[in-house]
Amino acid sequence: MCFEPEMWSTDQVKQVRFCNDPLGQEEFYSKPGREDWLFEAMRTQGSWPTPIIVLDNEDLDYDLGRIQLLEGHRRLSYFNLLDKSQTTQPQHNVWVARIC
Repeated sequence: MCFEPEMWSTDQVKQVRFCNDPLGQEEFYSKPGREDWLFEAMRTQGSWPTPIIVLDNEDLDYDLGRIQLLEGHRRLSYFNLLDKSQTTQPQHNVWVARIC
């Protein structure tokens, strides 16, 4: 497996999945705590402080969607919340894993 750092647009990030249930994906961490440092950092910066890690499973035979989240579930959930309020940056750092 090879890992590459990439810069993704908000639209690309919105294609990342971490379960088959799109509703469950949005509700995973839908209510951040009042003093959640990560949510506040992301709200301020418009992106995550550390890149998420995704698997591009183009060459794998899984019916879960092409891009699957490997690490960063809370960050992606908070991203989805912030995107609804249109407070995300246009570009985001992402680590992409591929079969090599």
